[in-house]
Amino acid sequence: MKCRVLLGIALLLAFAGCGAYKELKPKPPISSLEGSYIELTKSKSEDKTELLELKQDKKYYVRFPAPPGADFYLVLRTDQKSLIGTYFTTLFSKGKDRDPRTDDESTQIGVSVFRLDPSVVESYWVVETVGQDLTLSLEYRYVPIWRYTFENSHADLSDRLAQNRADRTIYSTLGKTYHFTNFDFVSALNTLAGTSDQLQTIKQALQDTEQLFPADLINSDDQTYRDYATLLDHIYDEIQFQTDYRDVLAVFQADSDTRNNLGGLLESSSMLVNFLNQTNRFSQPIMDEARSVLGGRLPGVVPYLERTIAGKIEASQIQFPFDLSDVEALYRGSNRAVPQGLSDLIIFINAYNTEAQRLAPAQARLAEAERYTNPEFTWPSNNHYREALDHIDELNRIMPEQHSASFDQYNQFQCVILLNDEVNRIRSEATRFGRDFSAAQGVVQQVNTLSSQREYRAIIQLLSAYRRLDFLLQQYSDVDQRSLDQQQAAIAVSLEGRMWAPGEQQLRALHEDEVFLRLGRIAATKLATVRRLESRMVTAVEGGSKVRVDAFVEANKMTIDNVDGLYSNEAFTPIYTLSFTSGSSADLARRNTEVQTYIEDLKHNVFPASAIPEIYRAFTRNIRDRGVEKARAIVTHGKYYQGSDRRIKNVIAECDPKTPKWITKAAQYRKIYVLPTTSNAGGENTYLFRLNVVIPSQAKFPVFDVNIKLPKDVAQHATTKQWYNYIKLNKEELKPQGRFTITAPTEQNDYEAQLTPVQMRADENNIMEIEFTHSSFQVFEISTMSQRPIMRKD
Repeated sequence: MKCRVLLGIALLLAFAGCGAYKELKPKPPISSLEGSYIELTKSKSEDKTELLELKQDKKYYVRFPAPPGADFYLVLRTDQKSLIGTYFTTLFSKGKDRDPRTDDESTQIGVSVFRLDPSVVESYWVVETVGQDLTLSLEYRYVPIWRYTFENSHADLSDRLAQNRADRTIYSTLGKTYHFTNFDFVSALNTLAGTSDQLQTIKQALQDTEQLFPADLINSDDQTYRDYATLLDHIYDEIQFQTDYRDVLAVFQADSDTRNNLGGLLESSSMLVNFLNQTNRFSQPIMDEARSVLGGRLPGVVPYLERTIAGKIEASQIQFPFDLSDVEALYRGSNRAVPQGLSDLIIFINAYNTEAQRLAPAQARLAEAERYTNPEFTWPSNNHYREALDHIDELNRIMPEQHSASFDQYNQFQCVILLNDEVNRIRSEATRFGRDFSAAQGVVQQVNTLSSQREYRAIIQLLSAYRRLDFLLQQYSDVDQRSLDQQQAAIAVSLEGRMWAPGEQQLRALHEDEVFLRLGRIAATKLATVRRLESRMVTAVEGGSKVRVDAFVEANKMTIDNVDGLYSNEAFTPIYTLSFTSGSSADLARRNTEVQTYIEDLKHNVFPASAIPEIYRAFTRNIRDRGVEKARAIVTHGKYYQGSDRRIKNVIAECDPKTPKWITKAAQYRKIYVLPTTSNAGGENTYLFRLNVVIPSQAKFPVFDVNIKLPKDVAQHATTKQWYNYIKLNKEELKPQGRFTITAPTEQNDYEAQLTPVQMRADENNIMEIEFTHSSFQVFEISTMSQRPIMRKD
């Protein structure tokens, strides 16, 4: 049941949609024949016309039949477009779909124009909305596109033609009652330029509409075509008039603008002659006016030409910005006789120009020959000046003769004098260039031979002998630089090869070298080059010396054999001692001193200061691994050490058996390394160690016990044999006697010997020296301690 209800509603909506548009059926029926506008009516009779009624919010449509042929418009005209919403379509679905809409091509208010497709039987004008009840006022018309287009453009083009017409009053009265006086030619010509452009645009627009005309319409009696032809004739007539008027204005403007400039008028002579020859184009009064005005200017022509020629100050051809034949024609066109003075002047000008024209090839050939001297031809080839000599030979062949007497009364003109002078100059230059080019040819061949061998100094010497050939020297402008570069490169090779003496000699030679074409110009560059290379050499020597000594120090800081020999190694001398400087001798001394100072610092500070700690660390890690050699190496380094590092000096003191080891605190053991003072590696050696006991005490003659803890190897036989050779205090030998005893080191006392009581000097150095002999070559460690005597009970 529910499905039936829904189906019923759908059918009602469908029928309602189809019935929403009402067809309007005009009477009489719509006619598709070409014609004028036809009113759309509900009915029409001779005495009554009834219009169609439209109801608010209702929808309507009207069928329009196909046009009678191709390229037709349907034109609809109404003043009710604002009250109804319409569209035009070739496919009407009566609201079921969105219909395709034909474009409205109209540009006019109240008019709609639709292009019709002759293949579509019916089209539809659809009224989609009606704003209020109204009586429809609508006219329609079937019209070919070409006719409708022309009808719309004809009125516009006619108006534009009227707006761009020129006033013909001046033209028609010129030479009769009107003469140009204080006339604004510029404004008038500008106006004509604007209107002429507009006329051409109007003509083109009108001719474009002709392309729309059917072929059978051309030259027919159709009113539209007659309107077209008439308008086109009017346009052509106005264009021709404005062209004529513009040409007339141009003639009289040429006169007006050049009132104080006859040359300016003659520059327009071609245009003026052309105008005067068109007697059939312009009226007699206009021609008479022109002849009168222009003819009045002609008496000044000959004096003007003579002044112009007299002012010419070069030997080239006499040329004017106008043709003299046009000037003659201007006389004839103005009904004036050509004066004899003009004829004679023209004969002179032609004769002079013939001579000047003969001169031109000679000038060109001379210029071409002279071009070979340009500095741009650097390092010329062997054929260069041979080719230049060929031009001189040709110049001698074509050299014009001098005709100073051939110009009669015009010989006083400066250009005639210059022409003769130019002939003499060319002859003189040809002789000079022939001589110089021959000499240059020989020099160039020699230079090219030397150049292949890169003998730039020899080239400079050769060129210097021909300094009069300045042009040739300019073509070798970089020979000085090449020589400088060559010497610079040789010096660089020496420096790269660490050939210091040859390199310095080459540098000195470059500094003193004065074999240059233009020494003044190259001097600053040469000096800068010398100083740069000198700086490079100094840097290389300094750097090389530093690198060598740095490498030597790094490589030998752990060397313990022949340490004295290390300090006499050549690494501690500069790799080269400089003897040249472009500056002062003080600069040279300073540079050498700087290098030597650096080396001396490494020798007496850096080298020992870096070697001693390294060797000492190796020494203390294992005193039995060549400990004696390491300690002696430290002591030897110490001889050369000039630094102030207290730690370094303490290390040296620790390893030097002759240096007393300080005892400054009571009752504290101090470790001491004991070294042999002899060098019997395979047998018995003498050992020595020294102490400096400086223990603070308030006693005037302080007394101390001195305990010495010995290695077992040294003290194990002390009960049967004295373990020491001697013991001295402040250079006096100590022996057991009286209260002073020397307790022997034994296994029971852990091999610790004791000297007691030992009287010291207060606040002074107390040097105790102990020597013993042992069958070994090694480093011993002992410990010693000083303290105030322990009171014993006997």
